[in-house]
Amino acid sequence: MGRNNLIQLFLFFLLLMAGTFSLPGAILPRPLISQGGDSNTPATVLNAATTSVPEPLPRIVVNGNQFQVGGNSPHPLFICGANTPWDNHNATWNNFGGDYDADWWDSHYSQFNSNGLNGSRVWITCSGEVGINIDETGYVSGATTQHWADLDSFFAIAQNCGVYIMATLMSFDHFSENYSTYQRWRNWINSDINIDSYISNYVTPFVQRYGANTALWSIDLINEPDWATNTEGGTIEWERFQNYFAKAAKAIHDNSNVLVTVGIAVIKYNSDNTPGSMGNKVSDAALQTHLSDPAVHLDFWSPHWYDWMNPYWSTPMYITPTIFNLDSSKPAVIGENPANGTEGHSLLSDIQGAYLNGWSGIMPWTSNGVDNNGGWVEVSTATRAFAQTLKELVLTSPNGGENLRAGATCNIAWTASNITENLVIELLQNDNLVGTIATGIDPATSIYLWTVGQLLEGGGLIKGTNFKILIRTESGAQAAVTTL
Repeated sequence: MGRNNLIQLFLFFLLLMAGTFSLPGAILPRPLISQGGDSNTPATVLNAATTSVPEPLPRIVVNGNQFQVGGNSPHPLFICGANTPWDNHNATWNNFGGDYDADWWDSHYSQFNSNGLNGSRVWITCSGEVGINIDETGYVSGATTQHWADLDSFFAIAQNCGVYIMATLMSFDHFSENYSTYQRWRNWINSDINIDSYISNYVTPFVQRYGANTALWSIDLINEPDWATNTEGGTIEWERFQNYFAKAAKAIHDNSNVLVTVGIAVIKYNSDNTPGSMGNKVSDAALQTHLSDPAVHLDFWSPHWYDWMNPYWSTPMYITPTIFNLDSSKPAVIGENPANGTEGHSLLSDIQGAYLNGWSGIMPWTSNGVDNNGGWVEVSTATRAFAQTLKELVLTSPNGGENLRAGATCNIAWTASNITENLVIELLQNDNLVGTIATGIDPATSIYLWTVGQLLEGGGLIKGTNFKILIRTESGAQAAVTTL
């Protein structure tokens, strides 16, 4: 078959909105295989209880300052998630290697997708008293057998339920005198040899064990290190944490495709130019001072936000990450925010604001109500409403790699959520309009049978390479495009 008789298709997705914003994209990354009971509800993912073998979650990667999924047919992804830091139904928190309840996690996560949630931030160790084998000198020899067994179960549940996990390895609590092993962890962070032991005997085995599970979207190296530093009343110097961050980032990047971040509590430690800035403690330059290697970097920012910060900085959901004074070269997720909503706003408004202002995700604290900041009712009500009003147009077929002969027939298929406008399908070559494939298409039909190369304008079959198919609403408010 000659080159001119083929149109080679490689699908990718671009979600656009009329106006000034380029939106982050879909919130449910698996193929949309089940429709919600209300015809106005976006399609949702069947959970493990209702389908035998769910498709694996697509790997989340970074493309510029957005997250992207889809491999050969990539499209942007917005993390509409929540913190589920630990299972609190038995009033415990060091779950993995401690009081782990697989049934609770499965029950909780099985509700996520149907309520518009696709991600969860989980504390792998909360205080350092359970799971990690650390001696009195701060040397880490590995983890307990039960710790690994619990995590094996946990990551399988997350994958089956279609929930992306941000795994927070530790917290500032490890260094607090409120917990029995605090001195061991202080000895650990203050010794290069001990940090190396944690990287070699825990972090590297962790990503080697779970890195192939695409549900492990990212690793948060520590929750709010700010509060353990000597700049905020703690005892640890920032340089010690930076040493750990540099070595851990390299190990994770060298051994997996998992993304890396640090959940900074206060923006003044995550920005070089915000009011009161103490310098971006986790910038590439800051970390590479401790270890010069291209793998030494964070993949995205994940600052936290609570209303006590209002006198000092603007509420981030209602401004762009750039105006919030983050480095705009990376994606940015609001890693914690009150599930009750920020002052004067509902949680739904906070989520919508983050989405429209170009944040790549938002993760309210918490989905299971571990404190007085809100819980499942607040989170699920907001995320479900967000999903029900979100307009999305996603091309699902062709999905990349097909060879199509001019004159043959091809199904162009899509999913359309909350879109009522008719659709137009157009053919581009070298990003220039060649002609129209179809007009006046009801979005609910979800499929169009195309004679490859045929246009409404006539003139014979179009052949060649470097084509794209564009499907859009008549107004152009939503669009998806294939590279051919």
